[in-house]
Order: sequence, then structure tokens, then C-alpha cells
Amino acid sequence: MTIGDILAVIAAVIVVLWTLSSVSVVTTLIAVGRVSSAQKLLVEKPLFLIGRGAALVVLAIISIITFHQATFPPEKIISGLLLVALSVVGVCGSAVLISFIRERLKGTGAGSSTLHGLYCSALLCLGASLTPIIGWFLIAPSLLAVCLGAGTIVLKPTQMDVEISVPARTTSEALLS
Repeated sequence: MTIGDILAVIAAVIVVLWTLSSVSVVTTLIAVGRVSSAQKLLVEKPLFLIGRGAALVVLAIISIITFHQATFPPEKIISGLLLVALSVVGVCGSAVLISFIRERLKGTGAGSSTLHGLYCSALLCLGASLTPIIGWFLIAPSLLAVCLGAGTIVLKPTQMDVEISVPARTTSEALLS
């Protein structure tokens, strides 16, 4: 192993950190209403979200095993699409988690603006997950379970309040009346 290999790994880790934190922050800013409702549920029923996320982690593990052992192409495609879907759920859940951590950090003065606070929260989560041994085997799996559980709440379809408006009268209708 040369110094170039080590630098390449360090660069890859930095790029992954930057990408994941940016995607989480953008998701938080795009889906503010859904993130805040899922954040309330995270505060009220954390074990419910962890349990739901743990079930999805088991599904992800089964999908990964199927993906690597499948010889039939449709099996690989289906398990690959399932992994992509679980990644989307995880990103949406990470938006809830970093929004929650930002609210906790707001009182400490870390992150004077919304964007700065969200990035600090995202990098705090990702940095804690990369801590050797404890981060890899304790923090990262628990954060993954929370993110997957919260992501299901963010992506859950809700009935939106749609206001039905009466169409405006046309010029001919106005002239005739």
C-alpha cells in the first residue's frame, strides 16, 4: 500500500461525507413540512421508529445477500432497485435526524444560520458514524435504523388539504349576464 492509495481512500471518505451531508440538507430544505411532522413523531415515539427501521435494516441485509448471490438477472435488478429504494428512505430519514439535532444544537450557538446548523448536524452524525469500532458497530447501525424508520414517515402519503376553486367566468358569460 502506497501513500497514493491512502490519500485516495481519504479523498473518497471526504467526498462521501460531503455528498451525504449535502443530500440530507437539501432534503431537509425541500420537505420542511413532512420533516417537521416526522420529527414530532421521533420525539414522541422513538422506539416505534427504531423498530420500523430495524425491520427495514433486515430487509436491506436480505436484499444485499440476494444481490450478491443471484445468478438470474431479474433477481439482481429487483434487489438492486430495493437497495436504491431503501437508500432514498434513508436519505429522507436522515433529513429528519439532522433537523432534530439542529434543534438541539440551536441553544448552544453552534450554527447561527439554518444552513450552517443543518450542515453541522449532518457532519456530526456522519463523523460519529465513522469513529472506529464504536461508530462502526454501535452508532452507525442505530442511526441507520432511526433514519430508515423516520424516512418511512416522511415518504408516507398523506391526504393533502386541497382547496377547490370555482372557475372564473369567461368574458362571454359575463357579457350575457
